[in-house]
This record gives sequence, structure tokens and C-alpha cells, in this order.
Amino acid sequence: MNNLLKRILIVALSNSWIAFPLGKIHAQVSLMAGGNCSNIRDHIPIQGKSAILGYNLGASFQYFPFKGSQNLSLIHELNFVKKGYQQDLDKNYFYRFNYLTFSILGDYAIAKPVSLQGGLEFGGITTTNIKYWRKTYNEFDIGLVAGANVKIAKRLSLYGRLTYGLLPMLDYYDIDEMGNFNKEIHDVKNITYTIGLKFNISNEKNKTHR
Repeated sequence: MNNLLKRILIVALSNSWIAFPLGKIHAQVSLMAGGNCSNIRDHIPIQGKSAILGYNLGASFQYFPFKGSQNLSLIHELNFVKKGYQQDLDKNYFYRFNYLTFSILGDYAIAKPVSLQGGLEFGGITTTNIKYWRKTYNEFDIGLVAGANVKIAKRLSLYGRLTYGLLPMLDYYDIDEMGNFNKEIHDVKNITYTIGLKFNISNEKNKTHR
């Protein structure tokens, strides 16, 4: 847990210098909350797997460092995200993972209320409901993020995105009928669909351009 938090902080701090270049920048600080539909991708099929619902809560810092283009901005986000999946066998088994994530996104406004977003999410498991074989799950994950943001009121916007996990969650050995270890397997990756609302609590960009 301590090593995980150190990794997230190192990623966040190592990228925070971008938000504070020489000179004044225009920034927007927002609170965000939404719902998730999460599942896993696997090479070795997991019987009866299906998606589960969760939620995300966090904060967003959006800034406009490019003087020549107000359509292009950068976003840093810190979120608490509930991910996981379920197996439908003799009964329903739920596998839940609570992640602390830090995202670095690019935002391009294609029209006045609509912008496209993309970037990377760095996350780690803070808690989980798994009690057995816990050490087979990797705590750290990196995902590709793609989505859109639509402004629906002066300080309120609607966002939707897909997070495509790149790192395997599970490390385990293939064991044959004789009990021999054949090879180490790295499998199972996150995939999460998110929709939510973002409330702007500080809008320096708008104040500057009045």
C-alpha cells in the first residue's frame, strides 16, 4: 500500500511541472463524479465473466499553456475508482478493486460545447474484497483513455470515456495434471466505461477573458 501510494505520487509530481510553466496560465479546477461499467479482457477465457457497476469520485485541474490555441488544453485528474468483474457459476462471485488513479489527458475543443480527450491513466489498487490468492494480483496499472466532454451549463459538463488497461492484473503458473509448473502466465486486463458530471469550482480562464 505504501509503495503504491509512492508510485502514484511520483507520477503526479513528476508531471506537475507542466502545469506551472513560467508566466501566467489560465486554469480550471473541477470536482467530478460518475458511474462505471467495468470488466476484464483475457487471453485464457474465464468462464462466466461479466461486467459490474461501480463509481468514481475525484478532482480535475485543466490548464491552457498554449498561447496560440485556446482550443487545446491539458488535464490532470486524481480519482478514486471502483473497478472489477463478476463470475456467474454456481452462484455470483464478485471481484472488486478500488483504485487510486492519476490521469494525464489532452483536451481538444472541436466545437464550443464539445471537446475530445485522450491520454494515460496511472492507477493502483488501494483495497479489494479478495481474501485468497491476493498476491497473484498486480497492484499497479496503466491504461489508455479516450473520451469526450460536453458542456451543458455554465459550470457543469457531462463526460464519458473508455479506459483500456495495458498491464496484466494476474501473474500465475500453468500447472499440469502431474503438478508440474509449465510456464508463468500474465493475463487479465481492465476495461472500464465511465460517464459522469464535472462541476467547475474555479474558472480563471473565463474570468480572464471577461
